[in-house]
Amino acid sequence: MNENLSDMNIVDRLKTCNFEGILVIHDKYDKVIPYKNAEDICKLVNNSVLKTFEKIGHYRMLWNDDVIKETVDFITTKK
Repeated sequence: MNENLSDMNIVDRLKTCNFEGILVIHDKYDKVIPYKNAEDICKLVNNSVLKTFEKIGHYRMLWNDDVIKETVDFITTKK
C-alpha cells in the first residue's frame, strides 16, 4: 500500500468500503500489531466479528488451518 504501517488508519479506510460485515482475525500475542487495534476496529465498525487466536503469529496465521476455516465459514455465511 506504499504506506508505513504506523501511519495507516484502518478504520478510515474501512469507511470508504461497502461491505455487509467484516471479520477481524488477530493473535492475542501478536508482536507486529497490538491486539488492542483489533478490538478498537471492532468497536468502531458495525457488523464486525473478532476471532481471537493465540500463539499463531502475525504472518503464520495466513496458513493456519483454523484461521482458514473461520474465514471460509464467515464468507460462506455472508452469501
